[in-house]
Amino acid sequence: MIDIHKKTILKGLTLHDFNEQFLKENKGSTLAARFAYYRSAILLKPEVKPKIVKLILDPKDSSYGLKTCINVHDYLSKEMPNELEAFKAACHALYPYATFFGAETTVTNLSPVYVDNKPENNDE
Repeated sequence: MIDIHKKTILKGLTLHDFNEQFLKENKGSTLAARFAYYRSAILLKPEVKPKIVKLILDPKDSSYGLKTCINVHDYLSKEMPNELEAFKAACHALYPYATFFGAETTVTNLSPVYVDNKPENNDE
C-alpha cells in the first residue's frame, strides 16, 4: 500500500530528487518550507549536514519569524545541540526583546508617574 502511494506522490522521483524539487519550487517561500527541506535532506543524506547547518544558522533572512526561530531552536536543541548557541545568538539579534533568546527582563531607569502632583502608586 505504501509503495502504491509513494509512486503517486513522488511521480517516479527518488526521495532525494523529490526533496530537491520541493526546494526549487519553494525557493522564495518561508523559512518553514525551507526548514522542512533541510530536515528531510539531513535524513536522506546525512553527509550534507554541515552544509545544511550553515543554511539553518543564518537567520538574517527576513522570513525568520519569531515562531519559526523558536521551532528551529527546538529542533536544534534535540538534533544539533552543538549548533544551538550560535543560532540562539543570531535570533536574539533579530528579536532582542524576546526573552526566549535571552533578552533582559529587568527594566531600569523608571521614574514614578505623577498625577495631580502625587505619585500614581501612592509612594510619597
